[in-house]
Amino acid sequence: MKQETMFPDYPELSEKSGASVASLQKIQHGLLVGLGAIFTYIILSVGAVEPPFDSFAAIFLWWMLLLAPIIAGLVVLKFPSWQKIPLALRKECIFQSFGLGLLTLSTTFLFTLKWNWFMVDAVVATAFLTLGYGIFLIWLHFRLSRQVEYDAGDLFP
Repeated sequence: MKQETMFPDYPELSEKSGASVASLQKIQHGLLVGLGAIFTYIILSVGAVEPPFDSFAAIFLWWMLLLAPIIAGLVVLKFPSWQKIPLALRKECIFQSFGLGLLTLSTTFLFTLKWNWFMVDAVVATAFLTLGYGIFLIWLHFRLSRQVEYDAGDLFP
C-alpha cells in the first residue's frame, strides 16, 4: 500500500515534514496579513496631516512590520528543522518575507520624503538603506535560484 503525501513531486517528505509544510503555509498566510497591514499603514500615513511616528504605537507597529517578516524569512532559510523541506518549496515563502521587509523599509523612504524632505541626510540615508536591502534581495534571489537549479539536475544524464 502506497503512502499518500501532500506533494506528489516530493515522495521523500515524511509526516513530520508535511507538518512543517503546513506551518510554512501558515507563515505565508501571516505574511499576507502583514502585507495588508503595511498597505493600510501607507494609506493612512499618506493621508495624515501630521507624521504618524509621533506615537509609540505607530513606531512599534512599524518595527514589527519590519522585523517579523525578516526574522521569519531567516528562520525558514537557515534553521535545520526547516531545511528538511526542499528549497524549491521554501523559496516562495523566503522571498515573500524578505520582500515584505523591503516594502516596509521603502515606506520609511516615502515618509522621509513627505515629512522631512528638508533633511537631506535623512533622505539620502533611507534611500541608500532601501537600495542596499533591494540589492541584497536580488543577490539572494540569484543565489537561491542557482541552488534550486543545481539541486534539480540529474546526477547521471
